[in-house]
Amino acid sequence: FTMVRKIGQAKALLAADYTAEIAAVKNGARSDAHAIWWGFNPEDATACLQQALDSGARKIVVDDPGSPWNVGPIVFPSDIEVVFNDGVVVQAITGRFEDQARKHSRRRLFEIQKQKNVTLRGLGTVKLTKPDDEKHEQMHLVHILDSAKVSVVNFDIGPAAGDCVYVG
Repeated sequence: FTMVRKIGQAKALLAADYTAEIAAVKNGARSDAHAIWWGFNPEDATACLQQALDSGARKIVVDDPGSPWNVGPIVFPSDIEVVFNDGVVVQAITGRFEDQARKHSRRRLFEIQKQKNVTLRGLGTVKLTKPDDEKHEQMHLVHILDSAKVSVVNFDIGPAAGDCVYVG
């Protein structure tokens, strides 16, 4: 019964029109949002999640749509709390992590660079992972560099080709 209810809730989240909610975030009338409002695509949810993070909302909730959030590199802004609900899986998409600007370098799944006041909070079981065929060195799943007041709480992270979490 619980699984049937969860699937029904996921379908309802995906089917709704969130135009009014997105407008309220953009005009400052609302400070929280759900990432799924920006149009979850199970094959590539990068744009959906990145647009939510860049929306100006101070709190983003990442819901479990019933399939993984398959994404390329995600860049986090300052002054944000991102809450990943129970059951969420965020998985790197193979081949999306080459850094064209720097030869022999890789981008990371979650990038937090030169930011402050960033909280990533998992509720229940939240998994960050990469496909088995993504084997590049330095393919960190969470990369925190030159940042202050960053928290990553309650995640199952790994395996990774580089460090699961890198702080520098």
